[in-house]
Amino acid sequence: MEQTPDTRIEIERVAGPDLIREVAALAWEIWTEHYTPIIGAGQVAYMLDRFQSDEAIAADIGNRGYRYDLIRAGTRPVGYAAYRADAAKDEVFLSKLYLAERFRGKGLSRRFLARIEETARLTGCSRIRLTVNKYNSLSIQAYVALGFSVKDAVVTDIGGGYSMDDYVMEKAVSQSVATADINFRDPFLLTHEGRYYLFGTEGATCWRGNPGRLLVYTGTDLGHWEGPRVCFTPPTDFWADRNFWAPECHAYHGAFYLFVSFKSPDRCRGTQILRAECPDGPYAPISEGPFTPPEWECLDGTLHVDSEGNPWGIFCHEWVQVGNGTICAVRLLPDLSGPEDPSAEPVTLFAANEAAWVCGIDKGARAPEWPEPLGYVTDGPFVRTLPDGRLLMGWSSFSKNRSYTIGQAVSDHGILGPWRQLPHPIYDQDGGHGMFFDTLDGCLMLAIHKPNSHLEERPIFLKLEETGEGYRVC
Repeated sequence: MEQTPDTRIEIERVAGPDLIREVAALAWEIWTEHYTPIIGAGQVAYMLDRFQSDEAIAADIGNRGYRYDLIRAGTRPVGYAAYRADAAKDEVFLSKLYLAERFRGKGLSRRFLARIEETARLTGCSRIRLTVNKYNSLSIQAYVALGFSVKDAVVTDIGGGYSMDDYVMEKAVSQSVATADINFRDPFLLTHEGRYYLFGTEGATCWRGNPGRLLVYTGTDLGHWEGPRVCFTPPTDFWADRNFWAPECHAYHGAFYLFVSFKSPDRCRGTQILRAECPDGPYAPISEGPFTPPEWECLDGTLHVDSEGNPWGIFCHEWVQVGNGTICAVRLLPDLSGPEDPSAEPVTLFAANEAAWVCGIDKGARAPEWPEPLGYVTDGPFVRTLPDGRLLMGWSSFSKNRSYTIGQAVSDHGILGPWRQLPHPIYDQDGGHGMFFDTLDGCLMLAIHKPNSHLEERPIFLKLEETGEGYRVC
């Protein structure tokens, strides 16, 4: 389905009375249309009142351990799912998966199922079970296409003189997941003691909702992964509740540090540093808030340790505030708990429009003090020291036709530059937010997400070669 501003697909976890009311209203719309010809208007009304009223949904979430996810096209709710993990039964029970009529057959059920399979892996469950009315032929066909098969048949008395005459269907869940099935933006890959650790921004909750966690996958090849595992759960008094963006894992002084951007309604986005003893966590904050300036909108922090062993935090001052996004540096304390000098303003390394390949995008009402109609994006800086001692920074913006792109900048004299932009991007095919890494067998590679489309982003890994100035994709 082509995504326009009106049909952009988003999934959010249902919490609170407003979202519960949206689900209940959507249930009435879908059930009335779909189930009336199958079970009759009387049973539809009875089941909606008993199982899908505001009160029933709230009880499912609050007392019965169900998770509800709501899917939107633009601002319009068009589908929902309800499911519950039961480790004792080794299963996730998929209680409900419904889509509005015009959004069926467009791949949205697979997106829901990917989230449910992720829940199964997180909870160690090996299967997904559901029940479906025996005469609901279209849904049965859809479930078979999703990998389910009929295992049993049951008749359940639901009161009011009604019963449910259902098939029981099941699908096995592999504990290994292919890279192509991981919906991550901003992938970051750490290599440690013969294993890869893959971090990223969860696609489903990137723009809307409270992720409530960070995930990590582990593996020994770049095609298949174990997990995911929750590596960070925010404390109850944590300051941020949205936009858990771009986790980067760095080994430093015998521990592991996640640089993560967070946001809340009343505080600017900033990069905070978390610490763990092992690369897969659990991680905990090492300070009360971000190392980036509290009055700045910032994102995509990364670590650079200079030739003298001094740690630096590199990050983006976001274009939505300043119009022409910049990449900045601040020297950190040796334990990474904050800036070495909190009163000093970060050093600007360069601005987005210094690169010849960068194209502006319509800024609308954002960055009102920036006088131009176009804004210039800086995303995802990552610094690597070249064999001759120069620094190479990969970073992302938009190039022609609003294609997400990763370019390169070089400094001959350390992190404070000056930095010069290489004239041609390293990748300009709607993929970006990259980082350089060495594989277990010593191959130089670039990790990016592609495409730059919500819920479709996947990590991809590209082989690189040196050019004498920087890198290029082989």
